[in-house]
Amino acid sequence: MSVSYIVPVFHYVMQRFHGALDDLAPYLGGSETVAELHQQVDHRSLLWIVRTTIVGLTFWLLQGRLLVGNWSRMVERSTESYVAFVMDFGPIFVWVILTMTVRALFENAQLFRRLTRELKLDVFNPATFTPIGRMAVYSTLTIVGAIAIFPVMWMDGQLNLWTTVPGLATMSPFIVVLLVLPVLPVHRRMREQKRAAIADVQQEINEQRADGAKQNASEQLRLLALRREIAALPAWPFDVSAIARFAGYAIVVPLTWAGAALIEMLVYVILD
Repeated sequence: MSVSYIVPVFHYVMQRFHGALDDLAPYLGGSETVAELHQQVDHRSLLWIVRTTIVGLTFWLLQGRLLVGNWSRMVERSTESYVAFVMDFGPIFVWVILTMTVRALFENAQLFRRLTRELKLDVFNPATFTPIGRMAVYSTLTIVGAIAIFPVMWMDGQLNLWTTVPGLATMSPFIVVLLVLPVLPVHRRMREQKRAAIADVQQEINEQRADGAKQNASEQLRLLALRREIAALPAWPFDVSAIARFAGYAIVVPLTWAGAALIEMLVYVILD
């Protein structure tokens, strides 16, 4: 079930990464072409796949040892029945896909962080920064949605923390990392631009007030309104409406599955 959620959501997020690059293309000033950036988003070498698969297998082996006690016992138990085999070896696919997903999202977050250095950011133009914030939130919500599926592992009515703790411990830090990595540099630049713009307007207001003989009431009101509008500009590159729409897709579905798992577990407890 984890795989059936992560694969389509990851595909959707990767498509949104390409869309974000197209949106940012007019404001990028680096030497790389947009086509090269698109290739970096979804192209992974065979060596990358092999290394990531090895990491995923390592996580699976560690979790298996925590659950069963030793690997020989895990192999022995898996031969007892088809269900035992699926329970012991099925998580291989989950760990490998989760590891690939998290690594790909992390590398794309690094790519967008690098692009922020050459981005022609304009705090007055949301098109220059909202794609970065949007992709950071999409990546984060993908991990949040995957974590929300973990209670499904309790559907047999037996709670074993080792079925969920390794995944939670591995993926939870990336909730913060994927959000902060590309967004924080943009936030700092937006904050500095706001401060500079407010300072310029304030200087004009001070000059108007100092020249009492030539004070213009309408000009004073215009400058005061302009200062207020600049102060109200966002300091974070987020598009709230787009984030809310994706959150409904990325989180509600796994939470529904998790709720069904918890209800089934409760029924088992009541019947027992």
